[in-house]
Amino acid sequence: MEAGWYQEMVIVPDPGNINRFYIFCAGIAQPVVGLYYSIVDLSFNGGLGKVVQKNVQLRNDTICDGVTAVRHGNGRDWWVIARSWKSTY
Repeated sequence: MEAGWYQEMVIVPDPGNINRFYIFCAGIAQPVVGLYYSIVDLSFNGGLGKVVQKNVQLRNDTICDGVTAVRHGNGRDWWVIARSWKSTY
């Protein structure tokens, strides 16, 4: 098995704002399950950034195999992919 195959978090740029990044995180253990995102804006604190939105829940089911992202074919947008634990059985 290759090290690092499982990731609970992925960071993608905001296509509409070069200073903002989305952090998508999989909650994999009770009571925090599901898919969440937070937004970091690097235009604050001299470029160090600040969390401007935190732990917004997108899904409330258990996530299996973590979360990943791939760039859309248009070269600008991103697809964030997470698989529900329920889909594995």
